[in-house]
Amino acid sequence: YIWTMGGYAPSEFHRPSHANVTIESVDFYAENATFFNVTLLNPSYSPSAIAIEQILVATNDGLLHKVTNTLPSLPSELAPSNSQTFKAYWNWADYTGQSVNVIVFVIDGSGATFLKITPFMNLTIASVNFDPSVSATNFTVTVQSMGSQTFMNITRMTLNGEDVDVSPYTLNVNASETFTLNWEWSDLQGEDATVSVETLQGFTAHKSQIVP
Repeated sequence: YIWTMGGYAPSEFHRPSHANVTIESVDFYAENATFFNVTLLNPSYSPSAIAIEQILVATNDGLLHKVTNTLPSLPSELAPSNSQTFKAYWNWADYTGQSVNVIVFVIDGSGATFLKITPFMNLTIASVNFDPSVSATNFTVTVQSMGSQTFMNITRMTLNGEDVDVSPYTLNVNASETFTLNWEWSDLQGEDATVSVETLQGFTAHKSQIVP
């Protein structure tokens, strides 16, 4: 077989003239929306080492997001037959449960793309209630996590960008919790107010409404 194939191999089988990279895997983690991992391989048939130049993410809204920080840092050289996992710092909290295209560019070679669906996380503010019949010195915020893949740690709440005192709270999967927040809001009557909730995992939620 080897003797026979020897007559054909020179004309039918050849190594590529330029190095190329393969994306072996892309991993997003519901526990942290501030990064994802991408594992790259320089195949054994590549003629030379390859320099990984840039990682980008294309989202369904037509935007192209540049990853500005990675570990190891870019550019980074990858020898033939070698693979490397890069920790790419990009906050994907606005694209939970969506398909994204991870794009890798290399210097003087062929890049690669990889389609991945991010974990579904559903941090929402179900309601904000300013009730003058109860009190003008506090208001309530109901936060939910319906359908989320894991718990979230609420670490911060703001009203129009100003911190509202709230103790750290673990919001479990498919949970709903109402917080009573101490704040003198009478000077906001008739105005638009925006409440924001932030979590340790990098997920945020916002809700705006007119104060009675």
